[in-house]
Amino acid sequence: MIYERFVITGNGRSGTRYASELLTRSGLPCAHQRVYHERSDKPGWLPDWKHYVGDSTAFAAPFVQRFKKTLVIHQVRDPRLSIPSMIYNKHVVGQEGMNPGLAFISRHVSVGGFSDLTERAAVQWTAWNLLVESISDRPNYRRWRLEDVTIDHLLWLGVAVGADIYDELHKEWPKQPKNTGSRGGTKALDLGQIKSPEFHEMVERYGYGG
Repeated sequence: MIYERFVITGNGRSGTRYASELLTRSGLPCAHQRVYHERSDKPGWLPDWKHYVGDSTAFAAPFVQRFKKTLVIHQVRDPRLSIPSMIYNKHVVGQEGMNPGLAFISRHVSVGGFSDLTERAAVQWTAWNLLVESISDRPNYRRWRLEDVTIDHLLWLGVAVGADIYDELHKEWPKQPKNTGSRGGTKALDLGQIKSPEFHEMVERYGYGG
């Protein structure tokens, strides 16, 4: 890897903790929201890379324009699963009991004007991914879909891991969100109920439309 460090980022509920665990247990120290977090836009804040080679965190998205010697891996996940997980875990701007993480998001993207919670979540999903896409023309930008991550992706990052270790990790850290589909009571999203054309364009571009 020709970069000093790496960041895995994208919309929340897209498997950043999974990626952190997978890489760290495979021998590449990767934080989860330790370097970039909900206080990272406060005056005087500086990232602390002392103990990590990478950070897997949605909170890095607003800062990708600053990264020159950092590899940015844009991790995306099927919105039919990630958006219901956002709603279930109250990760949508404007939800009751808004936490510091949502306050951070609201300072960097606008999702106002949508009374329907699911539509608002879809707009937020689109806007946050667009922040990361703002450097898609740079050589330090890569995008992968969480559903497609294999041992080959780890090898590309310089991590040599045996299939037995990889399989064992997936028993504890499956790729599907805990709250959706076969792993929980939240139903998968029907993409047809979302009106935003920007959302549907992104869904198609990421290969989730079929």
